[in-house]
Amino acid sequence: MNCELCQLDYVTRWYRQNPFLVVLECKTCGHPMVVLRRHTMKPTPSERLAMTNALFDVANEIYGHGNWKVRKHQRTIKDHIHWHAVPL
Repeated sequence: MNCELCQLDYVTRWYRQNPFLVVLECKTCGHPMVVLRRHTMKPTPSERLAMTNALFDVANEIYGHGNWKVRKHQRTIKDHIHWHAVPL
C-alpha cells in the first residue's frame, strides 16, 4: 500500500510517537496533527482516547491551554484517520 500517512516519513517535526500513533507537524498546514498508525477511518474507543490525549498534550504546549481546538475534518486524505490542533 502506498499511503502517505502509513509510511510517515520524517519530513516535519515529530512531537510524540508510540507504536499506535504519532503527533507531528502537518506538512500542509504546519499545525500539530495526530495520526493513527493503523490504516482505518474507524478508530476504536481506546484509540480515539489515545489520539485525543496525545494531541491535547502537544497542542497545550504549543498554543497554551484553551487556545486551540481539534479539527477532525479529513480534508485531503479521506481514508486514514488524522486530526489537527488549530489555534482559536
